[in-house]
Amino acid sequence: MCSDCVQGIITFVLVSRK
Repeated sequence: MCSDCVQGIITFVLVSRK
């Protein structure tokens, strides 16, 4: 997994949790 991929996943999870 690349840093950009992980960053995108983290952003998606944070947005989904809201």
